[in-house]
Amino acid sequence: MNRTPRRLLTTLMAMTLAWGWALVSPTPATAATTTYYASPSGSGTGCTSSAPCSISQVKTAVRQNQSSASPTDVVVVLAGGRYELSSPLSFTAADGGRTTTTVRWTAAPGATPVLTGSTPVTGWSSYDSAKNIWVASTPAGQDTRDLFVNGVSSPRASVTIARSDIQMTTTGFNITNPALNYLSNLPQKNRLELRSIGHFTDRHSPVSSINGTTATMTQPAWNNNLWGYDTMQAPIFGGHGLSIENSLSFQVSGRERSGHRQRYGRGDLGLQRPDQPAMDPQVRQF
Repeated sequence: MNRTPRRLLTTLMAMTLAWGWALVSPTPATAATTTYYASPSGSGTGCTSSAPCSISQVKTAVRQNQSSASPTDVVVVLAGGRYELSSPLSFTAADGGRTTTTVRWTAAPGATPVLTGSTPVTGWSSYDSAKNIWVASTPAGQDTRDLFVNGVSSPRASVTIARSDIQMTTTGFNITNPALNYLSNLPQKNRLELRSIGHFTDRHSPVSSINGTTATMTQPAWNNNLWGYDTMQAPIFGGHGLSIENSLSFQVSGRERSGHRQRYGRGDLGLQRPDQPAMDPQVRQF
């Protein structure tokens, strides 16, 4: 009868115990999680749920955490509301996690945070009560195309023209429809723009001057709109529309969604509200 030597049994038992320990040993602990809180009215450096900080400060707190000797996983919780940004909120590698950590930004449960670089437009006064046109001054250096009223984009003041109404040239266009001769009498003609919606392009070109029936366009924008595909003068399949924009003299069409606005000078913004007698204060420009 064969017998297993006692020394071999002892060795096998030791190996079994060793492998058993390896199978049941706990996995390494995961990194702890640090939660920071921010709100539109936040201040200070606490970044806690009871004392949230600003969005720029919470970004700083995340960086400090990840550059420390013992970084943790990070969750940034944003409260609902509008975060007014004076400069872009830029992220680099320093704002992310490390080899063993992660950084996650999230909205608070049920909240809708909005990060925006828009500028509120206030101080409206009546410009033309008969047409319900209101005007307001905007910060120096801002000359934007986008205006939102109650969160809805407001179209620019414009008149639609037929392509046969003008003849485009290498320097601008000649007015061939006498009904458009009034364009040369408009104030601040250098604020006008010609817009062409092509088959797959949406082109804008500013006007430099209009003398009589001859319009001279600003360069190099005009040249840039005359070459390539689906251009101003040769849109594919005839294009989808041609218009002249940005004058207080242009009328409002019934299909415009929320208003009728135009720049009548750098730093001044006009808005026509045919749907209500008074200016709505929730107006912002981007």
